[in-house]
Amino acid sequence: MNIKGKPEGSARLSEDDLVAFLKRSIPDITKRRISSWRAKKLLPGFDIQGAGGGRGHGRESSYWSQGEMIIKQATAIHEALNFHPRIEDAYLPLWLFGYEIDTETVRKKLLEEITSVREVLAEGEGSCESLEDYFFDKASDLFAALLEWDQDAVQDLTFEQVELFVQMIANPTYRPDDPPAVEWQFVRKHFLLPVLEDTVTNLPKGELEQLRTDYCLFINGIRLLASVFPAFSSGFPQKYWVGGSLGFFIVLFDLAFRRSGYGDFIDLHLPRLPIYIQLALDKRRTSE
Repeated sequence: MNIKGKPEGSARLSEDDLVAFLKRSIPDITKRRISSWRAKKLLPGFDIQGAGGGRGHGRESSYWSQGEMIIKQATAIHEALNFHPRIEDAYLPLWLFGYEIDTETVRKKLLEEITSVREVLAEGEGSCESLEDYFFDKASDLFAALLEWDQDAVQDLTFEQVELFVQMIANPTYRPDDPPAVEWQFVRKHFLLPVLEDTVTNLPKGELEQLRTDYCLFINGIRLLASVFPAFSSGFPQKYWVGGSLGFFIVLFDLAFRRSGYGDFIDLHLPRLPIYIQLALDKRRTSE
């Protein structure tokens, strides 16, 4: 491996080396900031430990053996923190985009996000006569916010649909007057927030990593669409929003479908998503 600017064949990278490389594009980068990223597990720890130099000689520098990978990850961390100023909010997007982030740190972040959504939904619930009344009010707030955000985009969405979704995922005691459709029964069974929280808590490491693989395959399909439609593509560079705010929900949907028995279907078709999209785009071009 060759790192530009270092001797041919050199792959080792020290913290001082990393600072020197990054200063070319990030003038205000400091060794203290890099050390902070490493301490908070945004960067992996050194895998080549410096030996002691004996009395009076101090200790030799420690190194990363995969220098090019570390430079790419540090650059990505800087980009992510420009969009997510809180370090805690950068773990998930960096992990989803393939960078080396500790799996248990990611699990903890997913659980924190689920807890945050539950707390927002549960805030002030004691002021209502029942949980159902409380979540009715929350659905009203959400529906109003959606209309304010983009009325055209949600023109086919009804308040009743929004309320049903909120009650289904957040209110364990909710019992609709009429039997819900099969789709809503599926939401009730697999998207209930306490159920997802318990699933993430007990999910084996390998299955958690599978969610990242699924996400990357999904994003490859989105990138293909973005390359074809300029208007869509112009908004896509904010990938750290996709990986953070939206990525959290994509992961939960993927998890819910996998735990409900659709794992084999996902494994078969998701890797083919770019092919399906390309075939659809080719068909669209020939029909124009």
